[in-house]
Amino acid sequence: MSDWQSDALCRACTGEGFSKRELYTDDEDVIYSYQRCIGLNGINIVATKPDLLDRSILFRVERIPKEQRKTEGELWELFDRVKNEILCGIFTILSQAMVLKPQIKLNEHPRMADFAIWGCAIAKALGYYDGAFTDAYNANIQSQNREALEASPVGELILKFMEDKQEWKGKASDLLTTLEVWLKRIKLIPNQKVSRRLQTY
Repeated sequence: MSDWQSDALCRACTGEGFSKRELYTDDEDVIYSYQRCIGLNGINIVATKPDLLDRSILFRVERIPKEQRKTEGELWELFDRVKNEILCGIFTILSQAMVLKPQIKLNEHPRMADFAIWGCAIAKALGYYDGAFTDAYNANIQSQNREALEASPVGELILKFMEDKQEWKGKASDLLTTLEVWLKRIKLIPNQKVSRRLQTY
């Protein structure tokens, strides 16, 4: 994902607006504003930039066993049978969360402060213990960092290199030489590909 795509998704998550001159006028502006929930999926993590990861919730899904797979028609038939109950449950919890939200007080706010407050209110409406949402949210943030590193060939190499170390000190040029030696020891990914990326870092 390019930098501009990542930045555009960040703005869409938290809200953005821009103005444009109205057609057939000299100075009238039309304001466009937008804010949307966005879903991204892939085999590897798509978002790698810190700003976009801070606005993300990661869901790891497991492969569906062969005996549990359904056709699209079977899936929609099942959904049609239960959709009223699902919608009723959503509205019930949402209405309870709207009552509980003014009572939510956090000791510290994450970057997505309003999202965290709503998350705590919804978790409380669902019957979870106080702090359940923030615990899960913080754990998700940690997994974001790990996923971003593992999605990067250079990040994966550094994780492998640091497995038996608490810290490493040295010049950037020394680290480059050391990592290139490590590339020859492990068959992680094609050496030329990682070497090119190491040079850019």
